[in-house]
Amino acid sequence: MQIELAPSEIVTEVSGTVGVFAEDNVEYNAIASLTITTNLRPYGPFGKTQSTPFSVPVQANNNIVGFFACAGKYVEALGVYVRSPIST
Repeated sequence: MQIELAPSEIVTEVSGTVGVFAEDNVEYNAIASLTITTNLRPYGPFGKTQSTPFSVPVQANNNIVGFFACAGKYVEALGVYVRSPIST
């Protein structure tokens, strides 16, 4: 999946749902769907929406500039890097 942002577009929130996935008699809690919201529009949801929502909004005038994750077979956790406006 690739999302191309417009030059003036900034990521303002990441949200989605968590679900339980079972394989070989083992259950995994993992991210089931993901939506990336910008100052212009939402992208997604990607994946299959489940019943447990999560949301990572950022404070006004800040924006999400990167992501990190913990994953094995599934993405189990997702974090964001946030940047504040540069003061002059």
